[in-house]
Amino acid sequence: MKSYSFDAWGRRRNPTNWTYTDVPSTFLFSRGFTGHEHLNVFGLINMNGRVYDPILGRFLGPDKFVQSPSSTQSFNRYSYCINNPLRYFDANGYKWGIFKAFNWIAQLAVEIVVNIAAVAIGIPLAIITTAGTIILGVGDGIFKGDWSTLKNGAKIVGGLFTGSPKQILSRFTNELPQTIVGYVVSQGSNMIGDVENVSYYDGATVVQHYSDSEGWGAFTIGSFINGDRNIKADPSNHLFQHEYGHYLQSQAVNWEYLTKKGIPSLMDVASGSSYYQHAYFHVEQNANIKAREHFGEGVWDYENNPIYGSGKNDFYDAIYGKYRTPNLTLWESTLLSVLIFGK
Repeated sequence: MKSYSFDAWGRRRNPTNWTYTDVPSTFLFSRGFTGHEHLNVFGLINMNGRVYDPILGRFLGPDKFVQSPSSTQSFNRYSYCINNPLRYFDANGYKWGIFKAFNWIAQLAVEIVVNIAAVAIGIPLAIITTAGTIILGVGDGIFKGDWSTLKNGAKIVGGLFTGSPKQILSRFTNELPQTIVGYVVSQGSNMIGDVENVSYYDGATVVQHYSDSEGWGAFTIGSFINGDRNIKADPSNHLFQHEYGHYLQSQAVNWEYLTKKGIPSLMDVASGSSYYQHAYFHVEQNANIKAREHFGEGVWDYENNPIYGSGKNDFYDAIYGKYRTPNLTLWESTLLSVLIFGK
């Protein structure tokens, strides 16, 4: 078994003590530093676009692009990764990027912070909104003869336990952060008298608000789907179709839901996207695809819930296809949030 070691600039070193003495003379594999091809006879590394000298820490030819004009380091076109190899790597000799390890650490940090905050803040709020609903609901019932707030509050609580045993178990384990947030938003809306009706469908709790026909649409957090009067717990309802896709996402990505699906979707809306621009955002496209697979082709509403490349939305694809985005990592989603709120 052979061991190899490289310093931050890609220079080979002794794998035992990390010194540059007694470096093994044999090198069995052609690829080594950041997965690139080593030209062992010349002591160089072929990074596809350009050839790199790990001893000098410089490319043999100039970069054709100025990747970051705001950084003076970018104007040294022979330098490797703007002279910061501990954080960046060069995939093709022309473009530096962030190390996957850094990516993973950043993702994990964001996920931990968001989910801990959701649970730590959400549980007290869940208790407060539930108590508030009971108090206000009883008051409305006694003094106004209107028991709807209390009834809807009970249904929202019941939403925690609707669905199959697997869905219920997932709600309190794999989906706990979004379950708490979704419950607080739903029960809080009910507490202030903005919920008209609560219904269920296949594990999802549909909370219908008092908005009129020109309302705001719908949104989903975990298994709680909140919408205006147009939404119904019915697979043929276009709002419910799409939002149920988000519930399917919640079950699929578990504790990554808020940071990988919820936050990016919210930020896209906050950026001012129109209805169809938002529909082509990667989170929304994924929700549509999941829901179509769940409900079937026969009932899918392509007019309101377009799916790129389906052959049913060529007109919208041509206009709004440019708004399709790649799946963002957790830390990239958070960075996007900061940039949008910072405007």
